[in-house]
Amino acid sequence: MLFDKLYMYLKHDPAHFTGGAMPALLIALLLALSTVSADATELKKGTAPKASTALAKPAKPAEKSNAETADIAIIARVVKQVDYRQPKTDWIKAERGKRLNSGDDVRTGEASTSILQFVDGTVVRVQPNSELKVRGQIDQKTSRMDKGIDVTLGKLGFDVRRREGEQFRFSSPTAVASIKGTEGSFTVDPERVVFTVLSSKALSGPAATLELLIGNKQTFDVNVGETVVIDTKTAAANKHVTTALELKMAEEAKVSAKVEGGKITIRFRTKQGDIKEIEVPVSK
Repeated sequence: MLFDKLYMYLKHDPAHFTGGAMPALLIALLLALSTVSADATELKKGTAPKASTALAKPAKPAEKSNAETADIAIIARVVKQVDYRQPKTDWIKAERGKRLNSGDDVRTGEASTSILQFVDGTVVRVQPNSELKVRGQIDQKTSRMDKGIDVTLGKLGFDVRRREGEQFRFSSPTAVASIKGTEGSFTVDPERVVFTVLSSKALSGPAATLELLIGNKQTFDVNVGETVVIDTKTAAANKHVTTALELKMAEEAKVSAKVEGGKITIRFRTKQGDIKEIEVPVSK
């Protein structure tokens, strides 16, 4: 109460109260104490100050969501000019054993190839003059991981492992292929997209599906021995039995893998037709 009275005197007749000589510091102190007194009065009435009310609200817990993953794949093989880059960085020369995170890019030069091994044992052979981005997201509720590759340009041979409840996708600006335990090839060039299925370990349904992102946005079920060709200029798409030429091209890019004993054996065919094998540790 004393502070309230002093405050009222000061407010209505400061010259009379101070005589023009009261230090400014004391005046400021009285003003501050009067504010504290007012807050205390409000608390007695059961009404908290507005600022306190705002602070008292509990923070809303953050909802769990999918998160991009680190160490989604490794570069298992490098032949000639192979580069990689992380987001917002420059290209640098890739070396065997380099770990890749979701969002990292890989490219191959003329007459150059690379093999990528994903954490689930999936193996992708990157053909010359290709550019791609690796993707991986883990569902924090189920711990399941969806993986994939965004292909800007080039040709890939793949052996995708079958994992229950998980997806592997190859994407281009015009189409997305969803894979289920399948071997095949995916080619993207300025004029067309070609998707071929060579073999499959899928227990039910089609070996893969291919969804167009242009034109009438068709979706194709693709089984073993079938190829889908998309004309990127006209958006026309055609599914048919794989031709001899398409089979040869897919076989040239073919890569397969066997996982056992904490390591993965990658088997592939060279440009000369020879079968080669390499072994790399399985990522945990």
